[in-house]
Amino acid sequence: SDIVGLKDAVIDNVTGVITNGRDHSRLANVLIDLLTNDRKRNLMSKNARTHAKKMFSKASIKTLWINEYERLLANVEGPKNVL
Repeated sequence: SDIVGLKDAVIDNVTGVITNGRDHSRLANVLIDLLTNDRKRNLMSKNARTHAKKMFSKASIKTLWINEYERLLANVEGPKNVL
């Protein structure tokens, strides 16, 4: 479904399929397509695993956290002299 978080993890039609969760007919068609199309399902599965290893590995997440902390700290003023 087209929800926050999932859109960040899934590349539409490459690592999975993003659909409007309220369009039940489209969702059913996507599921039927994936269940009956072994080649497409296996390719998306392989792509999803590769994408997840690259984007969500410990090293990648650590780098994202460090970059975010550095960005935040760059915007913080040092202690003010109150004397």
